[in-house]
Amino acid sequence: MQSVAKKKILFVDDNQSVLVAGKLLIKSLGHEIILADSGEKAIEIIRECPYKIEIIFLDLTMPGIGGVGVLKFMRKRRIKIPIIVQTGVTCLKEFKKTYGMDIVGCLEKPYTKEDMAKLIDCAIIRETASSS
Repeated sequence: MQSVAKKKILFVDDNQSVLVAGKLLIKSLGHEIILADSGEKAIEIIRECPYKIEIIFLDLTMPGIGGVGVLKFMRKRRIKIPIIVQTGVTCLKEFKKTYGMDIVGCLEKPYTKEDMAKLIDCAIIRETASSS
C-alpha cells in the first residue's frame, strides 16, 4: 500500500533503530522524512518550519521533553499538524481524548509498513477534508 500524495513527515523517536526503520519505511512509501531524536529537536524543527511539515510521527516516551511536551508546545501555539502517536505501550482512549484534536491515530510498537501507510493515508484524508 502506498499513499497517493507525497508528504513531508517529521519522525520523532529517541531510539536510533526505530529512527532508521521509520526512515526506511516512510521513504519506501514515497514520502520525504525529517528525523528528530528528541522532543527538544522536534520542537526546534517545528518552530523553524511548521508550514513545511505535513504529518508528525511522535514517540510519547522520551527522556527530557517527551511526546506530551511536544503536543503541549504545539497546542499552546495553535500549530495544527496531523499527529500519529507511536508508543511501546497501549494507546489509551483518555490520552486521545485529552490531546485528540490533531491525533490521527496510535501505532503500537512494533508495527508494520501497512499499519504506517494506513495512518498516513488517514492523515492525508483528514488534511484534505479540513482544507476543503
